Amino acid sequence: MSLPTDKTYTYQKKAAAIFNSLLAKHPDHPGITHYLIHSFDYPSLAPLALNAAYAYAKIAPSAPHALHMPSHIFVRLGMWDETIDSNIRSADAAKAHAADLHPGTMAFNSLHAYDYLTYAYLQRGEDEKVRKLVDEVSGIKAVDTENFAAYYAIAAIPARYAVERHRWDDAAALTVRPDLPWDRYAYAEAMTYFARALGAARGGNPSRARTDVEHLAALHQKLLDQHNQYWADQVDVQRRASEAWIAFAEGHRDEALTGMRAAADLEDSMDKSPVTPGAIVPVREMLGELLLETNHPEEALSEYEKSLTDSPNRLNALTGAARAAQLASDRTKAASYYGRVAGLLGNR
Repeated sequence: MSLPTDKTYTYQKKAAAIFNSLLAKHPDHPGITHYLIHSFDYPSLAPLALNAAYAYAKIAPSAPHALHMPSHIFVRLGMWDETIDSNIRSADAAKAHAADLHPGTMAFNSLHAYDYLTYAYLQRGEDEKVRKLVDEVSGIKAVDTENFAAYYAIAAIPARYAVERHRWDDAAALTVRPDLPWDRYAYAEAMTYFARALGAARGGNPSRARTDVEHLAALHQKLLDQHNQYWADQVDVQRRASEAWIAFAEGHRDEALTGMRAAADLEDSMDKSPVTPGAIVPVREMLGELLLETNHPEEALSEYEKSLTDSPNRLNALTGAARAAQLASDRTKAASYYGRVAGLLGNR
């Protein structure tokens, strides 16, 4: 069994070799393609599954999850147009299925697709499209099937919308909906408190942020008690990053940098779960922001570039890298990164 901390991807590569040999014999088998994509759903391996990603939706054109699955590879490669197209079609298919089988509910597959759509739209600066998704998700009364992907998306979508746009007051004002079973999805509930903590700390209210960090600490312990080490560690990353911004807001710059580096290193030791297109914000990207805030542009540029290796083509990371390069007097890199930002925002 592969572990999320195994960066050699030994088992994934072995699995992919098996699936590739089977795919040669059964090129139209949806199950083989599905698991091949999962086997290569890692930054360094994703290019190897690009052909499978393009093929999968054609193999099962009416299956919501099959239409969505290629975006696991597209996201890893920062291919936002393809991610958007894949998940629009997935969400539409899932809605049609839910309308037939579970009228009055929201399809969990639609919510899963919406999270990927939100992530991709934000990288293109298409904020209004995300706002419509946020509004739709806020009105959900019931989900067709209780599924972890649904509750993850319900929490992630508004958090992404506020945090990616640096709307700190909006992030701090997010609330945990009382009508949903968060006790079974502590890691999803944590995202709201994480966004709230970031919003409060970066909005100049570190004491309020500490209250949200206390919630993160309690959820971390709850996940440990449930023997869910992976998600406990993910929540601990959020807690540490939040505490770093609190330290910065309180004027403790060295403490903030030390804490953010520790949070980034912990996040780097794991891979993302397939339930998510990516973290609410990569911690190494936040480390770049913090280094810019503390007047270390050369170091900031290095951290942004590291973040872009694992989370390519992100708008905030490219913008930060451009600014850092400019402040570091690296005109060539600054021009390159500003050009990439213009490409993202202009391709709409």
